[in-house]
Amino acid sequence: MEITAIILSSLSIIFSVVILITLFATRSKLSVKDIKKEIDDSSEKSANNIHREVGSIVKAQGESNRLLAETLKGSMDSLRKTVAELSSLTETKLESIRKTNETSIKNMQTDNEKRLNEIKEVVDEKLQKTLN
Repeated sequence: MEITAIILSSLSIIFSVVILITLFATRSKLSVKDIKKEIDDSSEKSANNIHREVGSIVKAQGESNRLLAETLKGSMDSLRKTVAELSSLTETKLESIRKTNETSIKNMQTDNEKRLNEIKEVVDEKLQKTLN
């Protein structure tokens, strides 16, 4: 967008110069050859100015892109570090949950085994009473 604005303003300057040269030529009775030379000189200066401006814009854009790339690299590195930390923390918490569940299941198994034995004893006692 900046380049378009620069080109348009440069063209405007060129046309203004051409008009001024034409007006000057009619007043001072310059020859067509002199007018053509003035126009060529003016066009060359304008082209050089445009080239210089475009070059500086391209250079500034390149610097801006470099800074953006550095910023993005820093953000990505930070994000990678955060993800690694969260992954490690998740693993630790999952291991803790696994151990808790394992302990709870073992306790339930032990308790169920105990109750089953109690039930067996009661059934055996009642069976013995019934048989006797």
